[in-house]
Amino acid sequence: MGYGPEMQTRVAPAGATPAKTSLIDRRRRRRINRDEFGQLQSADLIRDGAIALRTTSHPNGMPKEQLTYKSGQGCGLVKTFLPGGEPCSIEQWKDGKQEGLTELYEDGEKVAEIPYVNGKRNGVGRRFADGGQTVVEENTWVDDQRHGP
Repeated sequence: MGYGPEMQTRVAPAGATPAKTSLIDRRRRRRINRDEFGQLQSADLIRDGAIALRTTSHPNGMPKEQLTYKSGQGCGLVKTFLPGGEPCSIEQWKDGKQEGLTELYEDGEKVAEIPYVNGKRNGVGRRFADGGQTVVEENTWVDDQRHGP
């Protein structure tokens, strides 16, 4: 196909319903996934034969979500974006579960922080105004349940 030995394209078998295709660039350790219409769905960074980073895309090509992996599970930061590129959330993951502080954004400004322990909300969550400068509300979470007033 003209890609050379370091690149490979995988396509749905003949007679099958058109599905996504993958372009694998072995030299750059990347895999590009497209839907049946050729629209970019995701780009994967491959390390030691496994996905280390996956970036999914909005139909306009802007990043939708960036996920880091370790041993096949979500581990590290997960960032989500709106179609214009503004941040939507930043989450921390460990062993496939949310762990640490999750930040939520609206119009590019931080509006909330929610602490997670072992995949459940635990600790003091905060809502902000003024681009994350002023705390306007605090909620305490215990084992994924709102606790207190």
